[in-house]
Amino acid sequence: MRKPWLAKLSNVFAAVVAVASLSSPANAQNHRTPLQVDVPFTFQSGDRRLSEGRYIVWMESDHITAIRGGSHTDFVMSNREEDLQPAKKSKIVFKRYGDQYFLSEVWIVGKKTYIKCLETSAEKQTRLANVSTVPQDVDLALVEAKR
Repeated sequence: MRKPWLAKLSNVFAAVVAVASLSSPANAQNHRTPLQVDVPFTFQSGDRRLSEGRYIVWMESDHITAIRGGSHTDFVMSNREEDLQPAKKSKIVFKRYGDQYFLSEVWIVGKKTYIKCLETSAEKQTRLANVSTVPQDVDLALVEAKR
């Protein structure tokens, strides 16, 4: 004989799992929309140095951010992070150490989640070489890419 409270608990658990599985892909889809940015400086994306220019940025998967400019596409390891407040604008953030820039974050207007790029070995070396310098965030506006 099944206990009534156990049946209710099972139903609540099933409902939570169902809602969680539905909310993740919907949120991921919003970050997969290609966004465009004009970058006025050379920067590091993953292990590659990219020159100034127009780039398209999107989430390739839950842990990989893609950035395409010109004839090449670069992939960066990333995670989703959450902030308390939704983003006021869509933006891409670079960490600046002196004259070196590293791709850091991607924010989508109205979303509390954002994409955080993992620190690469090149960024770690730069950070350690500049321990007396506090890196500065450089924000650039993102717009939906033209199709």
